[in-house]
Amino acid sequence: MSSDPQIEQVSALCGDCGAPLSFALGTVQTTCGFCNAGMVMGEQARVVRLRCPACSGNFYYIDGKMGGQCPYCETPLVMLTRDRLLRFIIRPASEPPTPAAEMIFVPFWHLTGLIYGWDFGSRVSTQLERGVGPKGENQAPERVSRDHGPQKIFRGRVVDRWLADPSGRALGLHSLRWRGAIHPLEPLTAEHEQLGHLLPIYLPVEEARGALQDMAMGAGATDGITKLACQRADLVAQTLSLLYYPFWRVDGELFDGVNGDQETLLTPTDAPSSSPTSGFDELSIVELRCKGCGERLSPSSGALVFPCHKCDTFWVAGRDGLAPFSAAYAEPRLSAEDAPVVWLPFWRVETTLHMAAKTSRCVGDLRNALGVRSLSGEGGSDPDDALCYFVPAYGAMRAPRLDFAARDLTRMLPRLRAGRYTGGDNFACFFGPDDARRLGYVVWLQILSGTPRRIASLRVETGDVALWYVPFADLGRELHNLLTGARYDRAAFRGVSH
Repeated sequence: MSSDPQIEQVSALCGDCGAPLSFALGTVQTTCGFCNAGMVMGEQARVVRLRCPACSGNFYYIDGKMGGQCPYCETPLVMLTRDRLLRFIIRPASEPPTPAAEMIFVPFWHLTGLIYGWDFGSRVSTQLERGVGPKGENQAPERVSRDHGPQKIFRGRVVDRWLADPSGRALGLHSLRWRGAIHPLEPLTAEHEQLGHLLPIYLPVEEARGALQDMAMGAGATDGITKLACQRADLVAQTLSLLYYPFWRVDGELFDGVNGDQETLLTPTDAPSSSPTSGFDELSIVELRCKGCGERLSPSSGALVFPCHKCDTFWVAGRDGLAPFSAAYAEPRLSAEDAPVVWLPFWRVETTLHMAAKTSRCVGDLRNALGVRSLSGEGGSDPDDALCYFVPAYGAMRAPRLDFAARDLTRMLPRLRAGRYTGGDNFACFFGPDDARRLGYVVWLQILSGTPRRIASLRVETGDVALWYVPFADLGRELHNLLTGARYDRAAFRGVSH
């Protein structure tokens, strides 16, 4: 595959199943022929040009999707992106507006992730109502307020935010205007520095992350609540990166380096006087192969943990490649009979809760101190066992919601025993252990009840975190939990990849 940035047809990897697919670079929407997943190649989907380490073939993948298969040699691959600070660049495509034009690359910070949260409050609506007199005659309309009572609203949305570095703001550039969404990105290498001048980066990494997080958390206020009594939200599965966008500079004027349009500049800010920021990583691509037995591992888009079914080991995509990881398959208590089995990964997080001047540390406190109504199910824990909550490790950027199966596991708190893999599909582990800890408030607020003042007093302390693959019988339209007996409509898991 040619590396020409003007190429019309490209090979890419499906954002859900990792299967190879082809589409025109300017395509707005496409559908995978393997899993029928629809993908919008627009504001929230960027394509990145990569080179296969096995066959050196050039291909594209969807930014933020970690795993897939080379479209040429079919080698399973994983891109190491989580917990790494990566830089990307867009090649210039327009001709210089004048012979004296200078090519510069302006850095923009980029944050993606998911926001999960809850808003507690009350909703009051006001409307005009026409009164009726004692003799039935119409009276002048009056404004009447109606109190609709307590409201509890879940917030789940995709975060995609850009922030110009001070070096760009000093030129009058404050926004990327989504242009990075429609052009192929390339991981920054030394050869790109020959294309033009890369402006230095001045914003400290954590300051950039904090500013983007504040922008993300402040956007999209909950509709319908007029009196907000308690609010809690967390940003999970977040990835921070940097994008260099090309501009032609001519005597203080800037021209877009891709389409050639002249930029409308805002008021420049003061030039930064601090030292440039450093400490960025290079994007690494490694073959998905078990380091214990050499077996090829199954590629899965967005996966963090990869099980090897041949030698019963687990591997995590770390900063320096695949590293061993501790996880377990839960032994089923119910029979799947003739139905196929699927394994859904959950993080089990031990926790101590403080709420309304009471401290809860054990399973017995779930009902006694917290007032949670337990559901009937199989294999519940003893009252003296450690209190814990469950978070779905599976998910996707296109499925920003909480999960009923994790909620019910938290209510039932089944005792888990390690078993063996007995065949069936694995759902991909999308959320990491840090995400599981951040979601403590979001999970507990889903099942706790009481006044907003009582809810606002909640404090969560997290302890040990463990990854468990829980068996479900695939009954077609339903998934049947083989630990608890609970059944779930298959539609509840739509958008979540295997």
